[in-house]
Amino acid sequence: MSRPPFGLVALALSLLSTACAPPAELAQLAVTVESPPVAVGAAGELVVEVRNTGGEPLVITDIDVAKSLLAGVEVAGVEPAPERDDLELLDCRIYRFNHRLAPRSAWRVTWHLTGARDGTYAGDVDVGLDPFRTLTTPVREFRVGTGEAPERAADTPSVSVSPPATPPAAPSERGADSPPGPAPPTGDRPAPRP
Repeated sequence: MSRPPFGLVALALSLLSTACAPPAELAQLAVTVESPPVAVGAAGELVVEVRNTGGEPLVITDIDVAKSLLAGVEVAGVEPAPERDDLELLDCRIYRFNHRLAPRSAWRVTWHLTGARDGTYAGDVDVGLDPFRTLTTPVREFRVGTGEAPERAADTPSVSVSPPATPPAAPSERGADSPPGPAPPTGDRPAPRP
């Protein structure tokens, strides 16, 4: 069997590495997502700041927000308004802007929200230069809660605990299909004190 010419192999490897490398325009794109807690029934915001850190202008064609991130809120509006109505796909909402971002400048887009469902939500925000060149920013925690929006220190982790839908049955009312309660005391150990 003959070997392919070295030049052909080098060309194929060069094309492959170019296709797998991120486009230069993405290297000058920086995205920050602010998602402060929102109380159920209260107004809140999700803010995406896009920065062009390079020396060439960029055109931001769209910002895609995962539906899982917006599952606990209702979107009341977006500012500045998208160029066209948002497009809903299975897993995200696409907001089309076609905004020209000058070199070394920033642009902020604010989603005005109303808290709707208690919980902690997560999802991605994708900023696109076109359908094939996007920068993904994961949002790991977006808290929507009852009452006032909780205040917490930036370095304090947040844990969301919801009460069960129905209170657990008393020990005398437990049936075979009830969740197990505390283990009954054994003969060698005294029963734990409440």
